[in-house]
Amino acid sequence: MFEFHLPELCAYGEIDWINIYRFISRKNYQSLKTYCFVFRNGCLLLVREESNKKNISDCLIRFLPMKELQVELIDNDKHTWQIIQIHPKTQLKTYFRFANK
Repeated sequence: MFEFHLPELCAYGEIDWINIYRFISRKNYQSLKTYCFVFRNGCLLLVREESNKKNISDCLIRFLPMKELQVELIDNDKHTWQIIQIHPKTQLKTYFRFANK
């Protein structure tokens, strides 16, 4: 369980999640919007499905602890970047690829 305190929010915004297909099994990704909230203790990814204005539902919430993260620039011209989560026990890497809106 993670606690979030508003004074610890460093940045937030809507982003394009390029490799979302690896984390969510859906056919239509067009109706999904991804928001990234960066706190001092980690990064929160929130994915919302907007089928119409009255029907908005959260379909994925993922917290990535800051101590497990690395951030890399992929392509400055296309504004693409990635978060690499390194699991502390196994050292396995999970790649989250994004583009700025």
